[in-house]
Amino acid sequence: MVGETEIRKAFSLSLNGATVEPGCIYGGPDEAPHLDLVQEEPGKEIFWIKNGGVYVAARNIVSGVSWTDLYVNGWVLGRELELDGRAYLCRLMEVGETADRYCEYERLLAFVALDHARTNSLSWGREQTGEKMAAARGGSGCKNWCSLPYDNRSGACGWRPILEPIMLVLNDASIGQDIEVRKLGSNIVVCGKLLHFTDYDLIIEVDGFVWPSLDWGKEIDPGIWALDRSQLGYMSYI
Repeated sequence: MVGETEIRKAFSLSLNGATVEPGCIYGGPDEAPHLDLVQEEPGKEIFWIKNGGVYVAARNIVSGVSWTDLYVNGWVLGRELELDGRAYLCRLMEVGETADRYCEYERLLAFVALDHARTNSLSWGREQTGEKMAAARGGSGCKNWCSLPYDNRSGACGWRPILEPIMLVLNDASIGQDIEVRKLGSNIVVCGKLLHFTDYDLIIEVDGFVWPSLDWGKEIDPGIWALDRSQLGYMSYI
């Protein structure tokens, strides 16, 4: 455990067909390396931090790779992986289109205690910031942000993937389960117990604070919210 945060081991990094230790620096030829996540190999497992239903790699699993390298391999927008019998989208985090933009990176990691020796490194984000430019973020408190050329292979910037549950399919057994939902294109997450659902709405007994700007739901009783399913970005069990 890191504070109250759950960590676990899963998958290993395959670099050009060879399993390598996470945290390595790539220094190969100009062409894009072949990057894969494969069945975990003892001693070379990737450590993941769990935040709600999402897993975040505890550090860059490889540095010295460009945004283009990750895009060519399908990891910018994401590839589907299976963990514990559940489907996840493994992709880059959203790090903000500008330095002052509150983002997924901050929401998932700002309050997680990590090894301070690693906090100065940057991680590539999904956002494109200009012609052949992409965003990266890192540093203590997640405050270091910059825009770098697609083909930049600095050893200070790397690949830090997340595993996001692919949209949950609800059924009768889902009633009473704790779920986490997020609006499409938003960083605001709502957690609570699912009480009822239709093709159009979710009825949730919310656990904790609800953002005043929650514009895709309505409080129908104290602590009970109806959320518009058409606006969901993802939904998973907690």
